[in-house]
Amino acid sequence: MITSKLMMSREYQVKHENIGVDQKIVNLPATACIAALSSKRGVVANAIYDESITSYKFISFLKRIQKAYGDEPFVIYMDSLRAHTSALSMKFIVE
Repeated sequence: MITSKLMMSREYQVKHENIGVDQKIVNLPATACIAALSSKRGVVANAIYDESITSYKFISFLKRIQKAYGDEPFVIYMDSLRAHTSALSMKFIVE
């Protein structure tokens, strides 16, 4: 997820010069990206969203991965993104 909150809290600058930030660049809308990667298949699926990834978007993405693998088993490693850990997503994953 790329947002203005990801701005660095520290920056190096030439001595006696102020750091300049173009607010037009910083205050852009958020962009979310999700990808499923495999050492054998490469990029299995990917998606870019103009807003945060919701549980519904994540489940839709999981369905794309399921379709790509068909009956072949696969394992998914996820971080603690809220969409990954929601009750709705967990219910889908367990089924």
